[in-house]
Amino acid sequence: MALNLYELFAYTGRMGWAQHAGGIGCLMEVRGPEAHQEYPDYGYFIISRLMVITESIVNRKRTFLEREEWQTIPWEKHPEWKTSRERLVDILCHTPGMMEDSLSIKRDREKGIDVTARRESLIATVTTLLKRLIQWRREWESSHETVAFEIVTDPESSLTLDLNGNPLFPTLLYYSDLETVNTILLYNATFGTMFWIGSFNQCLDAVWATLEVEPDDGGVEKKNPLKLPHEVREMSDIIMEICRSVDYHLMHHQVSVGSIPLMVSLRMSFLALSVAHEIEKVKWVIRMMEIIADSSCFELSRHMFSFTRLGRSPVKVEGVTDRVESDMVKFAHSQEQAMPVPIHMSNWD
Repeated sequence: MALNLYELFAYTGRMGWAQHAGGIGCLMEVRGPEAHQEYPDYGYFIISRLMVITESIVNRKRTFLEREEWQTIPWEKHPEWKTSRERLVDILCHTPGMMEDSLSIKRDREKGIDVTARRESLIATVTTLLKRLIQWRREWESSHETVAFEIVTDPESSLTLDLNGNPLFPTLLYYSDLETVNTILLYNATFGTMFWIGSFNQCLDAVWATLEVEPDDGGVEKKNPLKLPHEVREMSDIIMEICRSVDYHLMHHQVSVGSIPLMVSLRMSFLALSVAHEIEKVKWVIRMMEIIADSSCFELSRHMFSFTRLGRSPVKVEGVTDRVESDMVKFAHSQEQAMPVPIHMSNWD
């Protein structure tokens, strides 16, 4: 764990943080879920779980954390420790496996192999998990009705400005506390990943059909500006909610707390905005990544805007790179090349 944190802070290269996150995952899996039911082991498990998932998402590889025993046994002795946020992470655990299956189906289809049954199975999995995510969001809403509000973007103090100092959005989202914004960022990252899987597998119709089910809210008036699942109409709705939340997160006095959810969410926003050719917003995301590195010391953040996978030698992000215009790819590459040279242990003399 110490080595993994070192890589997040120092960033010695593309592979370092992912290798250590993978190592942590291997140790956790060997020890088994029963070994993580009491503190301090439970605390290590919760801290490490998100990094293991992030590494699996980056490398599009299924994680053992999606298995039922890893989503139940660590909480058997203390079920009260299973917070709403941890139930959300349970759903997020399934996304790397769906991404791996998506790529496998695509490659086999290109070879002329019949993938009909596997594709139908994947669509069923996406639909089931999306229903879980929708149910989670409704339950979360019922106990967090007034935790977010809108403010008018102030060019004098806001970070959400283009290079000319103009607001990127007329209003921003502010929250009651940092835990709330981190939870919403994780939710939107999970939601956005499912959208990507639906688009990649040409099954967005199934996603829309799931979302269009009217909420069973009893006619209760919504009391915050956050979008409920049935209000989302396109991927940009998810991305805009992430981007409009950045100001609050980075201006909070505990900015380093929850930097990983913010980094993961902005990484997804960078890719989606690049596909949409929103160049001013892409430039802004890159600046925010640098601010995260400066304010929280997570040097990895400076290297998260790239059209290659982050955890291995350069490999295209399939389903994204081929949809991004060449000038956007060149711009992002030039910005990445301008980042500070990674620190190496041999330099520490």
